[in-house]
Amino acid sequence: MKVWLKKSEIDSATYTIDGPSAQYIWDSQLQGFGVRLYRSGKKSFVIQYRYNGRLRFMVLGQYGPLTLDEARKEAKKKLVAPLTGKDPLKERQDSRLEFLTASSLQHLFDQYTAKPSFRSKSVSHQKGFVQKFERNILPRLGRMKVKEVERRHLRVLLEEIADTGKHQLAKQVQAFMRILFNFAVDQELIEHSPCERLRLDLNIQSRDRVLSEDEIRCFWYGVENIGVCPQIQIALKLQLVTAQRIGEIAKTEWRHVDLKQNIWTIPRENVKNRRGDHLVPLSPLGRQLIDELKPFKDESGWLLPSPKATGVHVAASSMTRAIWKERGDKGAFKDLEPFTPHDLRRTAASMLSREEVERSYIKQILNHTENDVTAVYIRDDYLKSKRRYLDLWANKLVRILVPKLLMTNVVSL
Repeated sequence: MKVWLKKSEIDSATYTIDGPSAQYIWDSQLQGFGVRLYRSGKKSFVIQYRYNGRLRFMVLGQYGPLTLDEARKEAKKKLVAPLTGKDPLKERQDSRLEFLTASSLQHLFDQYTAKPSFRSKSVSHQKGFVQKFERNILPRLGRMKVKEVERRHLRVLLEEIADTGKHQLAKQVQAFMRILFNFAVDQELIEHSPCERLRLDLNIQSRDRVLSEDEIRCFWYGVENIGVCPQIQIALKLQLVTAQRIGEIAKTEWRHVDLKQNIWTIPRENVKNRRGDHLVPLSPLGRQLIDELKPFKDESGWLLPSPKATGVHVAASSMTRAIWKERGDKGAFKDLEPFTPHDLRRTAASMLSREEVERSYIKQILNHTENDVTAVYIRDDYLKSKRRYLDLWANKLVRILVPKLLMTNVVSL
C-alpha cells in the first residue's frame, strides 16, 4: 500500500488481523520509506533498499518518540548511503558490536554521552548527568564491567549519599543511573537493569514555597534595587507574570516574540518536555515587561543579552544567584523566607488555583506533561484559555502591587 505519508494517515492506520503478519504503508513521495504496523498497535518507521543486489530492511524508530518529519529526514540520509557504497544496516550492526565490547561502566558512560540523542537534551540535563556521574558514580564503579554491576552495588552507593543527609542528591543519582542502565538494556549489553526494584526509603519532601501577597509586593519592588543588570530584574518579574521556567526565559530570542499577536513561542528545543513548541500569550503586564527590554536589544538577537559578554544570553544561574545573594541582613529580601525563581512560577500557579481555574488549564500554562489517555486525543493548544487566565493573573497581580489607598484609581487591564 502506497500513500503520501502524513501524520493523519499514520494515526488512522490500523493493523489488519486477517492480513499478513508484516504490514506496511509505503510513502509515495520518498521511495523506500514507510511505516510498519504491529499487532500490538505500535507503529515504526522503516526503510528498504538494495545493497549488493540484496533487499535490506531497517527500522528507524518507533512512531511517537520519533516524529514523521524527523523520520523522513533520517530516511533520506540512510537511503542515499547505498549509492555511495555504504550499507546503513551494517553500520548500525558494527556500532552495536562496539557497544558489546564495552569493558566498563566508564566506557558505557562515554558512549552514551557521545550519542546525538543525549546531545539533543537540554544543556542543564547534560550538565547534571555528567556532573552526577563524574562525582558520585564513576570514581566508585567506573572500572567495573557493565555485566558485573549488581543492585547491591548501587544500593550501597546511594545509601552512603543518603546517610550524609543529601536525600535529593541520592534521588537524582538514582534517576541518572536508571537512564544509563536502560540504555545498556536497549543496546543488549545486559538483559535486565540493576536499577529494577531498587527502592530507597528517602524522606524527600517536595518544595511547596508560595509567596504571600505581601511577599509578592516586597519581591516586585525589591528586585529593582538588587545589584544586577536590568535584564535580570525584568526577567524575574517576567517569570512571575508568565509562570514559565527561568531557563526557557533565558534562552528566548526576539524572533520568538510576536509583538503584533502578543504571543511568545518557546521552541521545542528550549522546552523541558521536548513535546513541541509552547505558546505563551502575553498579558498587558507581560507585554509591558517585554517592551522594557527593547533598549537592551543588540545584534545577538537574545531577549536577555549578557551585559558582560558579546553574543551570549544572561545565564539562568545568574538569576538564581541574584535572589540568593539578597537574603543577607542588608539584602533586598532580608525580610522574606528564602525562595528561588522556581517558587515565583509556583506562586503564579497557586494564585490561579485560588481563583478556581481548572487544573488542566494551569497545567497547560505551566506546560506540564499530561500522561493520561485523554491527552493523546486533545490536540488543542488551549491558546484562548491560556490568554484568558494569564490576563486574569495579571489583573490580580496588579491589584496586589498597587497600594490599597490607590485601589479606587486602578483600571482593570
